[in-house]
Amino acid sequence: MLIYIVKSSACLAIFLCFYMLFLEKENMHVFKRFYLLFAIAIAFGIPLVTFTQYVAASTETIPQIMGNLPLQNEAQFATGQDYAPAVLWSIYGLGVLVFGILFLKSLTHVLLTIKHNTKLENDHFTMVLLPNFVIPHTFFNYIFINRYTFETQQIPRDVLLHEEAHALQKHSLDILCIEILQVIFWFNPLMYVLKHKIKMNHEFLADQAVLKTGINTSTYQNMLLAFSSNALQPQLANAINYSLIKKRFIIMKKQTSKKAAWLRCMLLLPMLSFLLFSFSAKILVQEEKTNVLEFESTGVQEKASQKQILEYNALAKKYNGQPRAKRVFELQDLRRMEYLYGLLAPLQKRKNEPFPLHPLQHTATPDVNHTIADIEIDAIDVATINVDIAPKVNAASTDHIIGLAQGDAIFDYNGKEISSEKAIALAEVTDFVVQRVPDNPQKVVVYMSENRPSPRQIKIRSKKY
Repeated sequence: MLIYIVKSSACLAIFLCFYMLFLEKENMHVFKRFYLLFAIAIAFGIPLVTFTQYVAASTETIPQIMGNLPLQNEAQFATGQDYAPAVLWSIYGLGVLVFGILFLKSLTHVLLTIKHNTKLENDHFTMVLLPNFVIPHTFFNYIFINRYTFETQQIPRDVLLHEEAHALQKHSLDILCIEILQVIFWFNPLMYVLKHKIKMNHEFLADQAVLKTGINTSTYQNMLLAFSSNALQPQLANAINYSLIKKRFIIMKKQTSKKAAWLRCMLLLPMLSFLLFSFSAKILVQEEKTNVLEFESTGVQEKASQKQILEYNALAKKYNGQPRAKRVFELQDLRRMEYLYGLLAPLQKRKNEPFPLHPLQHTATPDVNHTIADIEIDAIDVATINVDIAPKVNAASTDHIIGLAQGDAIFDYNGKEISSEKAIALAEVTDFVVQRVPDNPQKVVVYMSENRPSPRQIKIRSKKY
């Protein structure tokens, strides 16, 4: 979430800088209005865009065992619960609540003002006559003016035309939009800058509409000075404001050629390309050859490709052609076959070469009563042993044991330490539990047994390690 806020804020800041440098002082107010509105949508949308790039997979399979295995005493190394996210979310929620209440209060005030005061309606607008002195301002089709000055006809026609322009162009929709966003992103100072720029452009648009009626520019400027004030206005309304008068006078006399307008619009294209490239998300996806354990944990690929099927068949035929009792696997070939076989869909498994069984695997019927307990552990020959046992085929177990053996783990079978070679041979016909030694967290012990060892058995047997 934090990354998204940073990226969207950076995009919005770049859009605002572009506006202030190239657009704000130009006489192209309609374009500027929609630029500011779309800048919000694009700034918050670009970080959500994701580009996927496919890259060739590495030929090496990297077993990521130790980082993924659940450890029973992992809680011993916990550093305590992190309360920072809860605190930050609480502060954010409080801010949304406060700014939401202020927004609803302002909206309610406007609605009550409309309800409790005299209204004069015509074809397009409704005049709300107020008893107290106010600067004329607009909210949707409602124009708020002082009752006495209106009835005595002291309000110039230019002022009414200005407010009617706000109403006709629906400027209140823009204000409501930015007010709601300000409630959600109350912590972002750029939202307040954006709100100011939108309101200022609304004044430019209203001034332009009045001048198009044929009113003299100097006369209109004098009228603005007479009716301007620094008095506070309702935050949801459009009103004449003295602090903007000087800039509005400059913009009134500004003329922007079509060529200059098009040139500034064209500058948006490289800026958008830069933002899209810099602040969108990017995902690298490996083609075909994927890490074995990563595939098993995510299950992204549903079936093997034709190239993978051909590779698997070639390896399987090589070992299926050897007598099972004397079959010796190369470790790299065995791991590759297990990975490829795991990719095959059920229909693909039936149509292609069967998986080669190594000496400890057996295809006997379930009534065979031999178990691994019948084997004398010191008599195991990893390469040639051929004992009938109940099938417990689990290719992932062998990979786990191989990875642990490479990490110098200690292997314990029924209370007796065994070599890594014997542990690999027993992997698929035994259950095992991985645990760190309490007094030596760097040491990992793999407890192997015909049935998964109980916590009491592990506690007793761990004392000698």
